[in-house]
Amino acid sequence: MHNTQGFQGCSSSKDDGWSDERGGVVCTRSCGQNKGGLSDATISNLYIPEIGDVNSVATSFAIGVNKNGYFCNGGTPVDHYPINNLVFENWNIWVNPSCKSSVYDDASMVEWGSGTTPSVTFFSPKDSDPSNCDFQGAVSFSSDPQYFVCGKLLLLDDLLSMHQFLTFVLIILLIFQKVLMIVMPLLIV
Repeated sequence: MHNTQGFQGCSSSKDDGWSDERGGVVCTRSCGQNKGGLSDATISNLYIPEIGDVNSVATSFAIGVNKNGYFCNGGTPVDHYPINNLVFENWNIWVNPSCKSSVYDDASMVEWGSGTTPSVTFFSPKDSDPSNCDFQGAVSFSSDPQYFVCGKLLLLDDLLSMHQFLTFVLIILLIFQKVLMIVMPLLIV
């Protein structure tokens, strides 16, 4: 919930703090100059009621590093900036946000997550069982219809599995191409 006076819209090219898509209800506005990064923080029980047209939300959250942001003081960013174990739980934002939320890294310096600890969790990890699709305390938007944030950290094993799958698909496509090259001349005759 914030003052929208001066708000230029979600995609304005102005870098004025209103329209850079880096502000929001919860935002980091980080220049990446602190090697400690952003870790181990929980925001629980956030409630923003709709109350007719009185409340407004542009962006719900914007998390990441923008080393060239207007809010940076020109300092030198660190090589590795960890963002991990951020927990947003039991959020009810009944105002539909007018802009997309974002997770960003314009400097390719963020270390997202740590081991099996995700960078950001949008539900209560202690009350949930993700293996059974049970996400208690999930971040929710709007009261009619209600919808939720859903995110998953891709671990190295997931990426390797996807790589193996894509390699398999590529091999099948190459085999199919070779078969077509042999069969097509026979069908044309």
